[in-house]
Amino acid sequence: MEDANLTMTPDSIPSLQPISDGIWRVRDIPDVSYPSDGLEECAAFEDASFWFAHRNQVISSSLDRHGVSGRFVDVGGGNGFVARMLGSRGISAWLVEPDPAGVEIAHDRGVPIAICGVLESVCFPNDSFDAVGAFDVLEHIEDPLAVCREARRILRPGGHLLVTVPAWQFLWSQDDVRAGHFKRYSPSSLRHLLESAGLQVVELQTFFAALVLPILFFKSLPYRVGIKRRRPLSVAIADHQPKTGIIGKLIQRSLNRELGRHSKTNRFWIGSSLLAVAKRPVDGTNH
Repeated sequence: MEDANLTMTPDSIPSLQPISDGIWRVRDIPDVSYPSDGLEECAAFEDASFWFAHRNQVISSSLDRHGVSGRFVDVGGGNGFVARMLGSRGISAWLVEPDPAGVEIAHDRGVPIAICGVLESVCFPNDSFDAVGAFDVLEHIEDPLAVCREARRILRPGGHLLVTVPAWQFLWSQDDVRAGHFKRYSPSSLRHLLESAGLQVVELQTFFAALVLPILFFKSLPYRVGIKRRRPLSVAIADHQPKTGIIGKLIQRSLNRELGRHSKTNRFWIGSSLLAVAKRPVDGTNH
């Protein structure tokens, strides 16, 4: 593991072709279940979004609880919003993203190694990363078990896989359809997925509790009765703006409470998203 960590560079991986300084790509990139303009739309509001900011805080808090450090690969890393945060913490973050626009944006944001492709096509060496992240990625993948198994293969023994996904199928709405989701996860289904890949779940919690009722009443129930209008970008931008007034204070209080959960035990509060942390067992062979 030490040799791989010290010597592995993108240029040492046969599947990768250099595109420009800091950007590589695999030869063939499969179609993915994500809107073609999705990342460019996200770039319009990510930096000012309370949602993306809070998710980063939840991820960062989990990194602290589990002592995650070293070489990290952010799978399906989009525009580099998480990878940039990891870099600010001193974590060496590589980004793998199938959308060329996202790769360019991530590199412009300071992500030093950005790879255009999907994880399975890169063919990283065994045991080559200390941690793998897949943040709101697995719900876009028809066979998420294959991705989790590949993550296990490239993790060093004892390394961590960190995952966030949308929670609860009863919150399904037109937003999920528009985003190209295959499903929303429950705690039990996410645990089953990770354990089926040979990983040991060490944390499993919900977050964004304050968003459950707004999603249910303003998105999920209208979808169920046949209201399936596509929301313009301006509405998405407004949704992600920090809330003001009494509602804003209540939402912020709920978000702050979530960040106060400093426990390694599994807790299933209601929330519109799930966070899971899993480890590759130290005493098992890779596969």
